[in-house]
Amino acid sequence: MTDAQVTEAGIPCDCRTLPLADVPRAMANRNTRGLIKLVADSRTGQLLGAHVLADGAGELITAATYAITAPLTIDQIALHGPRT
Repeated sequence: MTDAQVTEAGIPCDCRTLPLADVPRAMANRNTRGLIKLVADSRTGQLLGAHVLADGAGELITAATYAITAPLTIDQIALHGPRT
């Protein structure tokens, strides 16, 4: 879902955009062009949507799809995500 779709559905939205310049893996790959946007329910923290503009976006979208289907919260993703 997009933040507009979440808002239209009456769900309070917590949306965050992260430039790839702030992503350790992107820095290690020396390719920091792009961004990641996560859309979550601000009441529950459940991930409702993810948008990626970057090389290798397919890998990230696949992981986001699993997280949305699970359903996982942003805290669960942060807690169990890769460590750098």
